[in-house]
Amino acid sequence: MTGVFGSIAALLASIMLLYGGNTLMSTLLPIRAGQEGFDAIFVGAMGTGYYIGFILGCQATPWLVRRVGHIRAFGAMAAVTTTVTLGFILFFDPVAWVVLRFSYGLMSAGMLMVAEGWLNERAGAGGRGRILAIYTLCYIAAQVASQQVFLVIPAKEITLFLVAAMAVCLSLVPIAITTSPSPTPLRTAKLDLRNLYATSPVATIGCLGVGLANGAFWSLSPLFAQGIGLSTETVGMLISAVILGNAVLQWPVGLLSDRVDRRIPVLVCFFGASVLGVALSFSVGVWTILGLAAVYGAFAQSIYAILVAHAGDRAQPEDFVSISGGLLLLYGIGALIGAMPASTMMSLLGHQALFWWTAAVHGGIGLFILWRMRARPQRAEPTPEGFQPVPKSTPVVFEIDPRADAAESAEPESEARVP
Repeated sequence: MTGVFGSIAALLASIMLLYGGNTLMSTLLPIRAGQEGFDAIFVGAMGTGYYIGFILGCQATPWLVRRVGHIRAFGAMAAVTTTVTLGFILFFDPVAWVVLRFSYGLMSAGMLMVAEGWLNERAGAGGRGRILAIYTLCYIAAQVASQQVFLVIPAKEITLFLVAAMAVCLSLVPIAITTSPSPTPLRTAKLDLRNLYATSPVATIGCLGVGLANGAFWSLSPLFAQGIGLSTETVGMLISAVILGNAVLQWPVGLLSDRVDRRIPVLVCFFGASVLGVALSFSVGVWTILGLAAVYGAFAQSIYAILVAHAGDRAQPEDFVSISGGLLLLYGIGALIGAMPASTMMSLLGHQALFWWTAAVHGGIGLFILWRMRARPQRAEPTPEGFQPVPKSTPVVFEIDPRADAAESAEPESEARVP
């Protein structure tokens, strides 16, 4: 038992280093792009490049792991990611940064898939719920911790790029020295839009909309903050406020969704995020902006996990992992699309236009959900496992979800019914 939890702790440390370095780069690059005078459209293109790379990485990594194994695959991707991180220092050119950001997304998706596959193997059936909760807490802690370095290290220096590269290098250590056997081969997530929409139109369109808004936010919010006059230190506090707002609200609203029609809290979150987006675009004063950002994060960042739970309620148990993986890919497609129109609006209308875009997306999806609630008023019965605070990571994370236990137990039964 001690050895099992020791291996999980090492894996969690590796994943936290990956998330910390990734989130640090997500904030640092738009800040440095603004300092270097890059146009907002190029910053949006960097976000689009990252999400394209991330989606392709989720598709290509299972093939790579089958060819060379988990440890070699992780080591190779860690080496490339470190090189790419240092490449941003060598090439202060917007086009080069778009290409490098694509490469970063490609490699980081692969490393996370490998680490999560190992974590799933160590969790085993029956222990997934506890492991997923711990994993989610580590995911949030790493993101918040990464933003605190802006309080002590100026973004203008190259030091932060070196810190991010060190985090990626160190994440290799727990994986490289593990004595645990390699986990089962990774599976490639597939996107079946017809099946997704037939299972849950609200979850399908909702995840696409969350991606459209979140992709723009994570790619461009540091540029927005810099553009309205916030200091570099305050930009990190802004991102932290959004993450912590999500952490505070996600569990309560998720538990509430187990007791009512899940579409009701989803609807409130969409409309709440829309209103908060408008408020942020016109707000002034550091503490006002930080407070509004925390509430915005509570609404906007809590939606995805409830949508996954809603789709899981309507799906067959054996389809949960494939349905959830498809929703994550759809979220990624929305994210890669969302950064470009938002950055174009910012370039033409000013930095406040970022939240005009998110408000329009959130409000539009909220109206769609209202229409669907009239078309299908009955509530779907929640699964016995209920809401789970699943992070927006890779498709492998759904195999750690305790709802995957029900899927595995349902598969033999469905096979037995086949004549």
